[in-house]
Amino acid sequence: MGSSLQGSHCALADGWEHQQHPCGCRGEGRQESVARKTRGDQGRTIFVPNQLDLTSGHWTHGSSDAAIFSTITKGLPGTQMPPNDLTEEETRMTLAYLRSQQPSSRQAVAGSRETGEKIFFRQGSCAQCHMVNGKGGRLGPDLTRIGASRPISYLVEAIREPNKRLAEGIGEPGRDYLDFFRVYETVTVVTKDGRRVTGVLKNEDNFSIQLMDQQEQFHLLLKKNLQGIIHERKSLMPAYDEQRLNSEQLQDLLAYLDSLRGK
Repeated sequence: MGSSLQGSHCALADGWEHQQHPCGCRGEGRQESVARKTRGDQGRTIFVPNQLDLTSGHWTHGSSDAAIFSTITKGLPGTQMPPNDLTEEETRMTLAYLRSQQPSSRQAVAGSRETGEKIFFRQGSCAQCHMVNGKGGRLGPDLTRIGASRPISYLVEAIREPNKRLAEGIGEPGRDYLDFFRVYETVTVVTKDGRRVTGVLKNEDNFSIQLMDQQEQFHLLLKKNLQGIIHERKSLMPAYDEQRLNSEQLQDLLAYLDSLRGK
């Protein structure tokens, strides 16, 4: 899905198939310059120099997830890279796809993938909130490509300390990467009649807030009808400490997660 989104929005809309994209990611490609017609350009043909390919992992305008997310959604003023009308989920899928195309220099993780899969889908209850290849829950991130898009250190932190990034203040109002890091933040809204709804933040603007509760029900609420909004600065995911998941089980789970590189 991410590859089809990348192809339709980046290659056709922005004119960077087989060439260097203005955002700094390198289009797969030939050495000569190529011509492409771009949307909103009245069919005018433009020439963009070709350089390296997307698999190099080099990004001129920032290589962090937050920076690439911002580039995709907001575009780059003064370049041929316009803002995109992708949804938040489509943007994350595109980012995951781009990450999966980068070469992986890390060695195979010690542990049993088969045992790790059993932990994921049974013992650890991970699949209640996370989906892999269409199987599992929707409350948390889809992990189908997690092995290609995240280093092992990130996975360990996410399992042992899922609240760390939110607790440290990532996602403060006014920051460019607000939307990216707060996608799975726990939020409680209180209606004017005192009803409380707790779930994962899916979207928020000046007038409304959208969240998904633990039963995977969506709630779209107008802020004018709310008594308050509480950003919990924590994840609904529990911390899997040594009591929940010992070191051997963690290694097995990491081996399984590292093997997930999409279909």
